Amino acid sequence: MDKQKNQPIEVDIVVVGAGIIGLATAASAAKLGMRVCCIDQQLPPEKEGAIYGQEQLQSAWVSALASPGVTLLDEIGVWDDLKDHACPYHHMRVEIYGAPIHLSHRDAMTPNLGHILNNFRIKQALWQSCRASDGVVFLQDTPQEWRHEEQQLYTTSGQQITAALCVGADGVNSWCRSAAGISHIQHEYIQDNALVGMLQHGKPHHQTARQYFSEHGVLGILPSTDYHRSIYVWSSARGQSQADSLARMLQRVPSEIGSLKLIGEPRSHRIVSQRVTKYHQRQIVLAGDAAVSVHPLAGQGMNIGLRHVIMLMKQLKYAHRNSQLFSNQQILSRYQELCCGFDALSCETYSHMRRWLCHRSGVWSHFVGLGVRCFNQAATVKRVLIRHALHANIH
Repeated sequence: MDKQKNQPIEVDIVVVGAGIIGLATAASAAKLGMRVCCIDQQLPPEKEGAIYGQEQLQSAWVSALASPGVTLLDEIGVWDDLKDHACPYHHMRVEIYGAPIHLSHRDAMTPNLGHILNNFRIKQALWQSCRASDGVVFLQDTPQEWRHEEQQLYTTSGQQITAALCVGADGVNSWCRSAAGISHIQHEYIQDNALVGMLQHGKPHHQTARQYFSEHGVLGILPSTDYHRSIYVWSSARGQSQADSLARMLQRVPSEIGSLKLIGEPRSHRIVSQRVTKYHQRQIVLAGDAAVSVHPLAGQGMNIGLRHVIMLMKQLKYAHRNSQLFSNQQILSRYQELCCGFDALSCETYSHMRRWLCHRSGVWSHFVGLGVRCFNQAATVKRVLIRHALHANIH
């Protein structure tokens, strides 16, 4: 549903950011009967319902979706259109200083460890769901001022939006976080870039995700629906030639999937590891990368953001049923409690894994390798790790 600019808009919540987390928030809220305004400075162009071409829909920009994220997409009503394009993976092989770790869906007693799915497809499905809803208004604009006492958001074009709650899903450089006066902790020692692309291999991947730690960085190889193609994610320190270091790293990959060949041009992006000290203030609540951004070595960034959506919707649904305001401090504090511990543990764990499991030292590597081999034999510990990664404690 569209509104003419400068015509006052009154909704239950306003969502800043029309990325995957923002659209998932808007779609979920609309399913619960809420009126939503989703604002972004650049909304996608739409042609006959599609917003992306085949090149983007088949690109290497993917996420490893855990089961709660799949459940959320199913509840929104888009998973049936996405599942045929998703590659479930059942095993994960990790190598640290030459020591292997084998993880299996059987360790966690689940059908799979997750699904590898193109992010453009997820965003397009959520966009179409929101566009089909009478409860979602889209506005291409930029927020300028949030007056929490009046519950009003003003944009740079002079648009006035009245909403009980403002949801900031506007990424690592969040305007909403600044407007709320919320500080964040950034891991300055994480100075990585990620190189993401497609990889062809001579042998099938057998629906197995692979990860290799080295002194130069971390390489992830994720399976696709094509048995002889995978997606690679190479994260290494800024300032070095990523292409050269990736080539050297690929030479060290075991030959279990055969000879490797890079396909097409990769995309590069800066990695940020940070988390907020609070999740809400001044009737602004943060979700996704606006709240926490983690190193991609564990593939959990999207899952954490979708977990935020799930937790927030549970609290807003509770508020609605009990005739409470969406901006009720107890409601928002409960959301913070449900997110902050899990997020802090995840963010700190992944940043320290990048820092120490790629540390170059003969003595250190010996002890880490010994610890990895012991871990690989500890079924109970592995089960706890997998269940955390799968967000089994989401309820």
